[in-house]
Amino acid sequence: MRFKEGDERDEGRLGDIRKARQKMPKPKPEGRQASRSALDKVVFRFKEVGSRDPEVRSNAMDRLCRMGEDAVPVLSDILNDPTTATRVAKRILDNGYFLNGRRPIHAEGPEADPEILRGKIRSIRSASALLLGKIGAHLDATSREGIAKTLMPALKDQSHEIRYWAASAYWRLGESGHAALPQLLAVVRDRGEMLRVRHSALDAVGGMDFAAKPAINTLLGIAKDTGENESIRRAAVELLGELGKYAEGKDQKTDLCDTLLDRLGEENACIANAALSASVILEGVYVNELIALTRNDDKSERARVNAVWALVGIGMKKDNLFEFVASHLKLMKEISEDPESKAKPSPELMSTIDNALSQLNSGVYTTKVIRHDPQADEGRGKDRA
Repeated sequence: MRFKEGDERDEGRLGDIRKARQKMPKPKPEGRQASRSALDKVVFRFKEVGSRDPEVRSNAMDRLCRMGEDAVPVLSDILNDPTTATRVAKRILDNGYFLNGRRPIHAEGPEADPEILRGKIRSIRSASALLLGKIGAHLDATSREGIAKTLMPALKDQSHEIRYWAASAYWRLGESGHAALPQLLAVVRDRGEMLRVRHSALDAVGGMDFAAKPAINTLLGIAKDTGENESIRRAAVELLGELGKYAEGKDQKTDLCDTLLDRLGEENACIANAALSASVILEGVYVNELIALTRNDDKSERARVNAVWALVGIGMKKDNLFEFVASHLKLMKEISEDPESKAKPSPELMSTIDNALSQLNSGVYTTKVIRHDPQADEGRGKDRA
């Protein structure tokens, strides 16, 4: 159809109006329309998360994180509402999901595969728990506390994968996840739980810092329990080094001191090394007790050697204790060299003292290499994403 000359000018003016309208900001959808929009975005990104291309998967997770607080209600529903999780999984599978890149899998109809659907539901719920933690880490305290409450049911989920990622999310929420501390400690104490999940829960407790102060007694019990898994005991001892500064009351402080000093003599080298590091981290709180341990002939040689190295680490970190530690070690060496002295430390202990004094003089702190015990880490599982 041909236009007259005047019509063309009119069409040009109309075109300018259309362009101007396109530049105008569009109103944001509200209510149900807004939630559907967020849901559609999440579903679209979850399809990309299932890609075989690692770059596509990584970019999809980044875009989901950038959705921020808008994605929280949708991810919460996917995590805790089975109906929503099933509906989202079906939408993902019904829109061209391929198995091994060969054939499409449909979530409904004669070609439906219940196992594939269950696997997809499990994967998007795990991803939702992970994303809630990542997004929450960048929100205000009130929003993080809300996410922490949302994640609580997932700690008791039937799937160990979802329990693991829920616990990992609490590590990112930090002190704002304090409401879940009792549930996390219950996971840590559950010997029937997978080690990977228990370690993730321990990491979450450590991430709460001061808010995890009520966990100290539980950690002390785990550290002293010789029937407990050795990797869990080692992690508990390490965590006591971080939280020990919050110990309150004479009884709890004494229990903490005795527990760490006893662990220095553990046959398991990893636990003994963790106790050594914890003693150094506490920066001289129990320096007098460590000195007494080095002089105690009734204690094992391993405990006395590790106590020496703990003293060296403390002397290096605390300038006001450097001379105190050095003078004690020099005195022990002088006593051992005195022919009239009855206190004769073992050759290994004396060799340790010589090395310790050398390090104090040089200002370089390196403890004796302790061989790693692979059995202590059995069942640890993969690292947190």
